[in-house]
Amino acid sequence: MNSATQPLVSLRIDGRPVQAPPGAFVLDVARGMGIDIPTLCHHPDLESVGACRLCVVEVTHPEWKGWSGLMTACLYPVKDGIEVYTRSDKVLAARRGILSLLLARCPNSDIIRSLAEQAGARIDGLTTDPNADNCILCGLCTRICETYATGAITTVSRGAVKRVSSFANQPPEECIGCGACVIVCPTGEIQGQRTPTDYQVWERSFPTAICTVNTAACIGCGSCEEACPFSVARVALRAGGDQMAVIPEEHCRGCGVCVGACPTGAITQRGLESNVVGQPKPTIPSVFACARSNLTSSESAHLFEMPCVGRISTPLLLHAMASGAPGVLVLGRHQSTCRLNGSEDSAQARVRAARDALDLLGLDPRRIQFEEPAPGPDGPRASVARFQSMLASLEKPESLSLPPLEHEGLDTSLALINKMSRSAVETDGGARFLEKHGLPTPSLHGPVLLAGCIPILHTLGKELFAPLSLVDALRQALDVLEHLGIIGTGIRIGAPKSAFALEKCGDVTLLDDVLRGRGRDLPRPAQGMKVAFDGTEANRILIEALGYEPVDIGSDPLPDHFSLTAQDRKRAVGTLAEAERAGAHALLVANPRALARWAMMTRAGSWRSHRVQPILGVQLAYHAVHGLSLAPTHPNRVSSPCMQVAP
Repeated sequence: MNSATQPLVSLRIDGRPVQAPPGAFVLDVARGMGIDIPTLCHHPDLESVGACRLCVVEVTHPEWKGWSGLMTACLYPVKDGIEVYTRSDKVLAARRGILSLLLARCPNSDIIRSLAEQAGARIDGLTTDPNADNCILCGLCTRICETYATGAITTVSRGAVKRVSSFANQPPEECIGCGACVIVCPTGEIQGQRTPTDYQVWERSFPTAICTVNTAACIGCGSCEEACPFSVARVALRAGGDQMAVIPEEHCRGCGVCVGACPTGAITQRGLESNVVGQPKPTIPSVFACARSNLTSSESAHLFEMPCVGRISTPLLLHAMASGAPGVLVLGRHQSTCRLNGSEDSAQARVRAARDALDLLGLDPRRIQFEEPAPGPDGPRASVARFQSMLASLEKPESLSLPPLEHEGLDTSLALINKMSRSAVETDGGARFLEKHGLPTPSLHGPVLLAGCIPILHTLGKELFAPLSLVDALRQALDVLEHLGIIGTGIRIGAPKSAFALEKCGDVTLLDDVLRGRGRDLPRPAQGMKVAFDGTEANRILIEALGYEPVDIGSDPLPDHFSLTAQDRKRAVGTLAEAERAGAHALLVANPRALARWAMMTRAGSWRSHRVQPILGVQLAYHAVHGLSLAPTHPNRVSSPCMQVAP
């Protein structure tokens, strides 16, 4: 019987009744009740050792005939019927004595002085050293390093000269500069210093893998700003109205999260291209991990080491799979005790996107995983071994002949997906995608709407295109078909012989063609609603058939990809500005890919002032049918003047 199925333990703490699961410790139960018990050596993710003794409590029981004892709350498990006192005279006297000794040992420690003052502790009669350091030998630093890093530091010597150090008192070669010891040190004795170019701790220097922006490729979408866990990356308004990502080198922490987030591959991490964007080895899994995992490449797994797994990008994951790796494992490592805390969240999101992409391709999504290894030096190795064992039960995937990955971004992901689509089918991911988003599947002889590129674009870039939802375009198309009397349409991911579609693909009936012929059968929009378009006669007919006023602003300036040149961006901004000057609230685009590109340029997070939203013909029809305004519901923000930079 495990603790989850055992009856709860009943006890009282400071006179208040409480129930707790068997095996829980008094400290955790008391803190869960809002009772403050001071500690210096406790960490919730480390095994308690009771080194500081500061968490002493008085424990008694009605059957103990008045006897009570002082126990360390972090090590004392709850028991039925016990009564715990956290501020009795015995407890307060014991804490004063403990703090008096700590104060004598570390008279210059602010935290010790503060705790001693609160407890009324004094050092009368005790010998002190005015030049003493602030280490209380709590062991947190050595235990966190052994449990979640490389075991680079330990205690040396004995007795009064015992201290925390490394082998032969030399700067520890095993230290990887994660800063865990600095984070957990309760007195601040261990200090880490971040400079504009490196991080310094234990007399060692760790260069920062600074992230830089290629301004020729940046589209100012704001993805880096949203992803950066330290609010370093910003989108700035440049002279002339152009928006551009700015990453001040002196503030960059080197986590690489912005590199993995950039949809155009415009951000790189200095000095890491060769060992991160390397060539996976066919037949053995690829493992992406930071140095805290303390792993090395072997004959059974190929290691890609990076400063932080937040650097991982969807193209890196897909490229490893497409190159023949049977699977890809991304290892976290207790980010709350790393100086790059918060970066792993992005890695988990990209792993989920890559798994969903595999599922759409018909490949088993278990081939790509994120795992938080168990504590201890063997945790990462055990995670790799479990992953290898799982992969052994799957068939060997198809291997493509691919060159090393030289460029990242959404275009690269889409190209890899296209190449991988020839792989053997292992799952029915298309059906799961439709079920997940509440989209109907076709009946045996019912009408079909082809999903086209929407599922994969939504999977890889739904945050990038927000607030636009490409999946909503499918729902809106179903609604419009129903208003045209085409009932019971289902959505299919694939290429059936005959279907309705939002884009050209084989033997399909374009919904735009249907609306040109039957758009006048739908309800009319409000008078005077203008829609910008590319000047083609076909789109003029479509807009007029739906009851809107067409505004010719010339051809679509964006190429059929997501990486844009400075000239592409300039032309796109000019097109949006011209549409706005003409009074249009929407810009008609040709297909879902074009919709996604324009959504990336006008997204709410891109800090532009344009009031024109990209829209498909079927979405125009949906707005008309339901009497909706074309004006954006989430006006885009404009860069603050304080963020302007010189050209």
